Amino acid sequence: MDRLTHLCKLVASVKETKQMLDIFSNNEPNLVAYDEGLALLDYLNDP
Repeated sequence: MDRLTHLCKLVASVKETKQMLDIFSNNEPNLVAYDEGLALLDYLNDP
């Protein structure tokens, strides 16, 4: 829930929030998913 709240504070759309939760809630994390998540966070943090 904290991650969801943080994404909302970053003005993430519903689609972006779902995408981020899908990336980071994977039971088998991998570098590609991690990099995708970081890229999305960078995009959301960029004014």
